Amino acid sequence: MKKFLLLAALISLFYGCENLTSVNKGMTLPAYQQNSLKQESFFLNDSGTAYLLDILSQNIKSNAVRSYETGNYFDIYMGEYLSIPCLDADNPALILAPNVQSYDAFIKNGRFYFRSLYQGVYTFNLMREGSTGRTVTINNKSNYKVSNGDLKNIVYKNYNEKNLESLKNSATLFKLLFPDSTENKDISFLLFNLAVLEGNENIIKTESSFLEENYNLSSQDKMKLIAGKEKVLGNNYNLSEKYLDSYNNSPELNDYVMRNIIKRGNPTSNELLFLENIYATNPTKDLADIIGVLYFKAGNVIKGTHYSNTKNGNLPSALNNSLVMGNNKAPEESSQENPTETLEYSDFLNNYQNGISYYRDGSYAEAILLLEKSMLAEGNFIEKENIPFYLGDSYMMSGNYKKAKENFLLLKNTNEFYPNAMYKLGELYYKNGEKDLAIKTFEQNRDNFPGTVWGRKSSIYLLKLK
Repeated sequence: MKKFLLLAALISLFYGCENLTSVNKGMTLPAYQQNSLKQESFFLNDSGTAYLLDILSQNIKSNAVRSYETGNYFDIYMGEYLSIPCLDADNPALILAPNVQSYDAFIKNGRFYFRSLYQGVYTFNLMREGSTGRTVTINNKSNYKVSNGDLKNIVYKNYNEKNLESLKNSATLFKLLFPDSTENKDISFLLFNLAVLEGNENIIKTESSFLEENYNLSSQDKMKLIAGKEKVLGNNYNLSEKYLDSYNNSPELNDYVMRNIIKRGNPTSNELLFLENIYATNPTKDLADIIGVLYFKAGNVIKGTHYSNTKNGNLPSALNNSLVMGNNKAPEESSQENPTETLEYSDFLNNYQNGISYYRDGSYAEAILLLEKSMLAEGNFIEKENIPFYLGDSYMMSGNYKKAKENFLLLKNTNEFYPNAMYKLGELYYKNGEKDLAIKTFEQNRDNFPGTVWGRKSSIYLLKLK
């Protein structure tokens, strides 16, 4: 099991993958039977913050491995690998971790390896074939004791001085040392806000991802993140599903997201479905025309024609809403124009949406059945572009790795799920003993999508393979 969602700021600080060695070739530290490590006191200032990050960088680049042979409770320093024997296990299952769960954990050649840059206590069950096994607890800690208050003061000093580089260091260190702190969200927003003022694209991407992945954001928070992306990234971004829940969003947020999608003019299929849901709630001719144009642009002639068709002042019905609400009848307006095509699309979309619903609930057999049926439907529907990802992941979770690989390879490299799929494909290659293909896939994902979570996770996975 791996869950490594490192900040891009850390990647730039710590990971030049061409300079990294593998766990096998890394430095091995001596075993400690007492399993306890000291923390020295430390006087913190701006240069001290940079020094502590340098220590982490050295631990990462050297691939330091601290080995223990006995015990169930272990101390390691942040950035080091823990290595312990576990001949009776094949899968580490996380039981306890800090709020920000970012770590690397795997079993290789009869030993369990763990590493994280986030300070805190991690507990794993070392399982075999799904059965509960040995429980181990890891205290991942800094080489030096650092005061929460002292470091927070440096963060706010850096922000008030508008020193982006120093703030990146102090905010990053704060999140690493105190991942359970309730102040991490505010500190991340400080860094995001200053990055917007300075026009720093990398920090905008990484901090917005950190906030979206780890916190429940208010409508105001989400609008602030969108505004920052819009100012610095222009049209070079898409909105995740966290912004597209039209039924639970506030009306203000829905309106803001709608205008943002329309302004960018190149929506994903999920963003188009969001616009349809907004139209279903408040249909207007202007929005119908816009949705029609966007669907034509995306190559979906059926939906483009439907939303562009206003007869005798009557607005076209909301295709998506009729299906979401459980009404599987095709809209009358479209039926009158081309009932065969509209009914065909209605059947397709019903299967597609129900398949995704089963997928999200973890009912993979049902998801596969409906998504395979959707894939076979005639018609060049834009939603079809996402099906290889959902099918591939469903097959992967069901243990059918051959079908999983086949579907992941069908995904277009312009699809929003492509980096995620390529990461999973790399995992499948490695599990199947195709190490060279795995390395090639992870390297391409790392190089082509460096600003994404999956590009960063590919960098981390390569540490184990090389």
